[in-house]
Amino acid sequence: MNVTDTLLPNLDLDKIVKKTADKNDWSNEKALETEMQYRAFLKAIQQEDGVSFAPTPEIDKIWHNHILDTKKYAEDCEMLFDAPLHHVPSYSEEFEETDLLVRLVKQTSDYFQENFGMTLNYGKVANNVTCCGNTKCRGSKVLAIN
Repeated sequence: MNVTDTLLPNLDLDKIVKKTADKNDWSNEKALETEMQYRAFLKAIQQEDGVSFAPTPEIDKIWHNHILDTKKYAEDCEMLFDAPLHHVPSYSEEFEETDLLVRLVKQTSDYFQENFGMTLNYGKVANNVTCCGNTKCRGSKVLAIN
């Protein structure tokens, strides 16, 4: 079964995933696994209005390349969320690891395991984990550290 058969089948990510895989020297297997995780990330945001999710560093790489194709990203966000999905960058060099970030990573990991049967790998849970936000609250308790 193809990854697109079950998670957001109308979303064409072929060029974005290929570009990300080439840029990061990923194997075909790694690219397909990460594409499935990115699709699950978008699906989770679509399904869970107002819940925050933290992408893994690999999911974030695909997300960045998706965002860079501005026209396609805008069209895809409109199709999936009826609104833009904004990326809230982390500022890892300025902030300390927080309990909130650790909880957000755990919440995302638990959600993916329970709903998609996926185990996410964040490496060391550190400040480089980002969270997403959407102006219509589609996934957007924005992680803010004062």
